[in-house]
Amino acid sequence: MKTTVELPDELMTEVKVLAARERRRLGEMMTALLQSGLESRMTHAAKKKAKNKKQPTAYDLMKGICGVIDSGVDDLATNPKYLEGLGRDSTGDR
Repeated sequence: MKTTVELPDELMTEVKVLAARERRRLGEMMTALLQSGLESRMTHAAKKKAKNKKQPTAYDLMKGICGVIDSGVDDLATNPKYLEGLGRDSTGDR
């Protein structure tokens, strides 16, 4: 596809020099530079998006298997026998 683009003279001179140095046609060089720039921006955008993505909680990761294993005890949270010593180390200190 052909298109017309206005570029600053200095930039066009740099592209021509680079194309000559690499023994490529000007059109090939422009295509390569545009592709490289687009890939770089897409990679940067993907990294930025991944960085801003909220990390899943332990519950999010495990919710598919919650309740799969039965401990045999109906309710650990309300029976004082099961809560004895909670929050203390083996010496009885907090």
